[in-house]
Parts: sequence; structure tokens; C-alpha cells
Amino acid sequence: MNAPRIAEVTRNTRETRITVRINLDGTGQSKLQTGIGFFDHMLEQIAKHGGFSLRLNCKGDLHVDEHHTVEDCGIALGQAFVQALGDKRGIRRYGNGFHPANPFTGEAYVPMDECLARCVIDFSGRPYLVWRGVDGMAMKRVVAEDRVQDMSSTFRFGLAREFFQGFANAAGCNLHLELLYGDEPHHVVEALFKAFAKAVDTACQRDVVGAGHDRRADRCDGSHGSRAHAVHRVPGDGVGQPGQKRCGAADRQPLVADLRGGGHGHV
Repeated sequence: MNAPRIAEVTRNTRETRITVRINLDGTGQSKLQTGIGFFDHMLEQIAKHGGFSLRLNCKGDLHVDEHHTVEDCGIALGQAFVQALGDKRGIRRYGNGFHPANPFTGEAYVPMDECLARCVIDFSGRPYLVWRGVDGMAMKRVVAEDRVQDMSSTFRFGLAREFFQGFANAAGCNLHLELLYGDEPHHVVEALFKAFAKAVDTACQRDVVGAGHDRRADRCDGSHGSRAHAVHRVPGDGVGQPGQKRCGAADRQPLVADLRGGGHGHV
């Protein structure tokens, strides 16, 4: 049986006090309290679409501003991923065109109404953030008209980048985020966070090791969820929620019956 990939990190500074607990093979459930409602919503999307369980509590100096809270949560989450992934053996890569010698890479495109965002991540041990398509928004001087807008505008104008920079530095990953097009503040930020979640999900999935293995002929027996990979239930995920686990090699069965019979298997 594969070892559980669970981590707990405590990070205390003069500005923030943070505790993070993750289960990379969890259910997508989350329990979040950062004091910033929109940020909690974004972290919820990361857990849900990243397929891992997340508990995060942060007490930050919000009387100053939101910057320290958002950046430090990114750092703490990145530290938790490093701890949970361990030596990273056996995690899969995703996306055509990546070299098979590099098993730590994932990519994802996510649309949200008029927006389209792309994220490519590589848990290579080398921290680097590429932030494209939002450059003019990220460092924009916030004028009086923008200050009265909602929190999604604040994130678009810099806080989102600070979160992802903190994560990339702490997790030791190449993280490329790009807004291909779109302009509505909430949609821009949420598309980027969801693309990040899907890329992380793919990159962290356990892979089947073996030459010539065709993943398209695999599925998890008896489970046909909406996710790109099926899950089945286990007693618990270590974060206080009923557990689920991604398919392992022993759980997979051929898709022949589904394909011939018009079933709902995943290809």
C-alpha cells in the first residue's frame, strides 16, 4: 500500500501565524480561515479542483493590509507540498510534448466565461515563477476608482502574484501562469487559481511505472466520477473528512467493456 501523503506545517512570523495540513490523496474538502473572504474562496478552489484535502488557518496583520497574509499562506502551502511529496518518486507528468525523463510536470488550461488561463508546473526543485498576461494588472498603480472595487480587483492588481511567488519559492517548483485573454477581475483570478489547481493535481498523481503502459486503457473499477481520474473510498483522509484515494495500479481494469458497450469509462 502506498504511504499516505499528509503534511502539517506551522509557520509563525511577526506578521502572521499559520497552520496548514494537507492530504494529497484526500477528497477536495477544505476548512479555511484567513480573514480574507475572497482568498478563502480561492483556496477552496485549489483544494476542490486539485483533489487534495486542505485545512489552513492564518492570523495575520490585516490591520496593516492583506499582503503578508496572502504571501505567507503561499509560502506555508508550498512547504506543506514539499513535506507531503517527499522524494517525489512515482508521481506522474501530464501534457503532450514533455520529455518522458521529466516525470514531475503538469499543465492545465481552464476557461471561465470570457477568460482562458494556462498553468504549467514542474516540481523540479528549482523555484521560478513566470507570470504573463496579467503584468499590467499585477503591478498597476491602484487609483481611487480601483480602491472602491471588490477584493477580486485587489487580487488581480498584485496579491495573486504574491501568493504564487511564495508557493513557487517554498515548493521549489517552476510555475508558469498565463492569462491568455479575459479582463473581468473575479474571472481572471479564479481562472488562474483553478488552472494552478488542475496542474498541481496532475503533477502530483501517482503514476504506473513500466515501459509501454497505456494509461488510456485504464480506469478505476466501479467509479465514474466527473474528475479526469476516478477515486474510491478509504476510511479517512487524515484531515477529518471521509477519505477517497486515487487509483493505484492494482485497482485498474481495462476499458474494453466500457468502450464496446457504450459505458462511461474514462479515456
